Amino acid sequence: MDSNTYNREFQEVVGLAAGNERISALITAARQFSWQAAKAGQNPPHAVSEWRQIEHLWEEAIERLKDVPTNDVAGYTQAQQLLAIYETNLGQVKVRRQAEADAVEALSAAQREIENLLASIPDDPQTLDRNRVSSQLQSIINQLEKVQNGTTAYLKAQELLLSANNKLKQLQSK
Repeated sequence: MDSNTYNREFQEVVGLAAGNERISALITAARQFSWQAAKAGQNPPHAVSEWRQIEHLWEEAIERLKDVPTNDVAGYTQAQQLLAIYETNLGQVKVRRQAEADAVEALSAAQREIENLLASIPDDPQTLDRNRVSSQLQSIINQLEKVQNGTTAYLKAQELLLSANNKLKQLQSK
């Protein structure tokens, strides 16, 4: 073997090893981000801001995997397998974040309606417009029923829902 052929083959091996180290580093980094995301996502419910942070970690993991070149078949295959899992996890986190945002908004809307109802109740119970109050209570109940289980607003919404249903029953029985 002449020295030119030897040098060329040596450079190919060194380049391949360096490429493998880079791919290994990208996959390792992606796994670290995914581990942090999975750890942060444990024990929900979480606030919207926490879900956003978890999303960001999954996105970082995904970006690392997208940097794995297609010319390394083994590394690329491994990256694609992880990418499928991470994309699914990111999708689930986005759904959870949206559910949390919707729940917080529904609870907030119900609380505003409760404040408005309480402010509109007359001092003299004889002048109470039962139909209007029943309608407002039903609207509050509808808002509270939008709050999904597994959100930070759920327990408070259930407490208010129980109270609103009891008040509506009291009003309808009189």
